[in-house]
Amino acid sequence: MSLSDHPLPLHDLRIVDCSTGLAAAFAAKLFAQYGADVIKIEPPTGDPMRQAGPFIDDEPGPNRSLLFNWLHAGQRSVALDLDTDPGLAALKQLLHGVDILIDSDPLAPTQARGLDQPALEDQFPNLITATVTPFGLTGPYAGYEATHAVLHALGGWVHPMGEQDRPPVPSGPELGLVMTGVFTAFGIMQALRFRPQVGGQAVDVSTQEVIAATMIYDTVSFQYIGLQRQRSGHALFNNIHNLGLHPSRDGYVGVYAPLSWQLRNLFEMMGKPELSDDERFRTPESRIAFADDLQQEIVAFTETQDSLEFYHAAQARRLPFNFHPTAEQIFDCLQMATGIRQAALPGRSNVAFNGRVDPRKAAFLAKFEAPAQGLTEFQSGIPQALTMMNGAMIADATDVTKSDLLIAVIDSPFMSTPQRVETLFLATLSRKPRDDERAKFVRYVESGGPNNDSSKALADVFWALLNSSEFILNH
Repeated sequence: MSLSDHPLPLHDLRIVDCSTGLAAAFAAKLFAQYGADVIKIEPPTGDPMRQAGPFIDDEPGPNRSLLFNWLHAGQRSVALDLDTDPGLAALKQLLHGVDILIDSDPLAPTQARGLDQPALEDQFPNLITATVTPFGLTGPYAGYEATHAVLHALGGWVHPMGEQDRPPVPSGPELGLVMTGVFTAFGIMQALRFRPQVGGQAVDVSTQEVIAATMIYDTVSFQYIGLQRQRSGHALFNNIHNLGLHPSRDGYVGVYAPLSWQLRNLFEMMGKPELSDDERFRTPESRIAFADDLQQEIVAFTETQDSLEFYHAAQARRLPFNFHPTAEQIFDCLQMATGIRQAALPGRSNVAFNGRVDPRKAAFLAKFEAPAQGLTEFQSGIPQALTMMNGAMIADATDVTKSDLLIAVIDSPFMSTPQRVETLFLATLSRKPRDDERAKFVRYVESGGPNNDSSKALADVFWALLNSSEFILNH
């Protein structure tokens, strides 16, 4: 009997997923991958994530979102309007024989629909309900919505990340949501484990609490010795003297060698085995005292190395190092992982080979060819970008008839255009514009922008600053 003849571990579970968003969907995805029968409930217009790019062949369409297809592969889908009585009745009929109900609505709308665990337990005594929200179903922030940047900040991830003399740096937008999906799956499995003894249970998951739960060193250090971790960049982190991201000849490599035998292997790899006997680096205490010297030795070596060769050389010495791949290396890794043979591609592994261009690789690399040129150019995840660009709060904040700041700046009779631009910079970025920024924005405002209206052009400047990476990093 082959491995494929064996049923997957969770093949006897049935799950109904009424959620929207990545976090709960990722939990459902994990169950589907292990064999569970997952039924995705969508509104008649389709799940909003169907409209999230990137799309197959860059052509938008309800069945062409790569993110949606990745999250919901191997699942079934049913369209129901849960804001109507027939839709709710159909859902409750569907719940017969279901083990788990996943949702992402706050408590009030869930209770109004009668889909919270207490309301369902009489009819479905063994049903496990899992609800995934930014701040949980109880507490002062229950019912609040939040972007990933807010959740990362309130969960503790943002403050200690980044260089000492720079603003804090949030993690990638999806990381906290994916972690929330993993924790949700853990919570559901715990509820399943005890269901024979206690019956159905409610699993309440807060993304903020998930992020806070990963801050192991920070919470313990503060609780027991009052230590509040600060940004350290490439310097010491919890007395780990050589943990960092360092430049290589063609990019960056990550180095982590906290143990003495690992450091010996690293020195041998560097061609400097004598450093193992150097008094500065012989003990953990001396390595901390001379951390800058150790850092200089390591960086001087990594700068001369090709990232991929460095990575494989470290693997051969059992060193937990990594390389940070370029866009081209990411494509090649994906090609290898998916098993697509080079001969099946229009070209070879390089973008061009004998004059032939691999269109898939060229299209992939094109996605990486327009990085932000400065902190005041927007670059962030799709969900946050859409919220910041189109959200009601930002629309009101940049409306010349509703924004108190814009009204005050526009109506001030003593302000010149450069002073108005400077005021917006101070209000959003807490600094004055550089000369090139000032000149660019002043020209735009004085030209009147596309509407030939200097007031609306000033509102456009305000919108651009609110959508800049620098604003996101600071706020």
